[in-house]
Amino acid sequence: MIRAIIDLALRNRLLVLLVTGLICLLGGLVYQRMPKDIYPDLNAPLVNIITTCPGMAAEDVERMITFPLESLMHGTPHVIRVRSESTTGESVVTVEFDWGIDIYQARQIVAGKLDILAGQLPLGASRPVLGPVSSRMGEIFEFAVVGQGVDPLELRSVADWTIRYRLLGVEGVSFVVNLGGFVRQYQVFLKPEMLHHYGITIAQVKEAVEKSNRNFSGGIITKKNQEFLIKGEGRIQSLADLENTVITSRNHIPVFLKDVADVKIGGRFRRGDAGFNGMDAISVVVQKQYGVDTLKTIANIKEFLAQVKRHVSQRIQIIPYYDQSELILSALHHVEISMVQGGVLVVLVILLFLGDLRASLIASLTIPISVLFALVLMHLGNVALTVMALGGLAVGIGKMASGSVIIVENICKFRETHRDRTSPLEIAALGAKEIGPYLFSANLIIVLVFLPLLALEGIAGRMFRPTAF
Repeated sequence: MIRAIIDLALRNRLLVLLVTGLICLLGGLVYQRMPKDIYPDLNAPLVNIITTCPGMAAEDVERMITFPLESLMHGTPHVIRVRSESTTGESVVTVEFDWGIDIYQARQIVAGKLDILAGQLPLGASRPVLGPVSSRMGEIFEFAVVGQGVDPLELRSVADWTIRYRLLGVEGVSFVVNLGGFVRQYQVFLKPEMLHHYGITIAQVKEAVEKSNRNFSGGIITKKNQEFLIKGEGRIQSLADLENTVITSRNHIPVFLKDVADVKIGGRFRRGDAGFNGMDAISVVVQKQYGVDTLKTIANIKEFLAQVKRHVSQRIQIIPYYDQSELILSALHHVEISMVQGGVLVVLVILLFLGDLRASLIASLTIPISVLFALVLMHLGNVALTVMALGGLAVGIGKMASGSVIIVENICKFRETHRDRTSPLEIAALGAKEIGPYLFSANLIIVLVFLPLLALEGIAGRMFRPTAF
């Protein structure tokens, strides 16, 4: 069969050259478009369940929130592990699913189970929500928002509303976390003596502020083929609106909030801070979506930040301090350089043994052709270009050229012994067909050795499957 394939290839030389050129072209295009990373994604599908209950002690959070959620998730289809973390006022339950389960299917399963707990959590606890679609290795870009002489309140407002809000709309971004600064809020400092004077309780003040801080609809009026919406606007828009909130009345005279309290704009209580080079700063951590191309996502983030810098105050700077794309490109560059160096050494060894420059170059052509063909197969197998994948190609460079060296050397031998009796095409056919079947058998054994790697599942499959290509 191998001899017949050799005859077929020699009879259709132009077609073989065209197919080889097409494979090389596809390999080059695939290399430019393949997702690149340092390591394969080694994370099983994870779903985080986040529940908050401000002020609750960690022990109570674990007993009253975390434990019921963990118990609910145990026994869920395809779940292999459930772990949790309970801190003051917050519960995070992580549900790990089996390999191969679609992340969005896993989130749908968890969301369906959470409906069972509706109304069973303690008073004051928020409704459990699912965390962002990301992984443990999802933090790909971090930067600091700093400003010499800029108030931490202003810095945090810029980070929250000018940067984070719009950054979430960038393609590939899953979640953005802002750390540091002060979250802007209206603060009411009650005066006990004035509350006593007017006979007002704290609960009355709280209720009055909550009721006044909302808009309401009064229906629709139709007049002359037109509809007019009746709307009451009571939502607080400024400090003056809050100060003029009516708490109650005494002797038909309204008692305003400013009569019983000092009202100002301040920073919300925080547990933690961030800084950059000794200055107050907002640390912004960007997480990517599950399974997206890291380099493409970071490029989108950098393009977005370049636009934002033109719209913020010149006193405010955006300074990246962690860029995963630099690590990826650096690691891949070093492996690629090693592959090129290895390829050059292989060519020199081939030249040393064959002693013929033209024959050595012909034998060496199998290296780039084989690499490009492997890239096409990796693309079809949804394998990202990682250090592991390039390492597998680097290991295989020597083997790629060994078969062609043997065939070219045998053809050269036939050329010397049959120089006057046969044409160059017949010499090539004789030399290739003599040892072609044996080389095919030897290479087939090597392929069979690597086939089990393609069948590996779980974390071992994610780690070693790329090397088999």
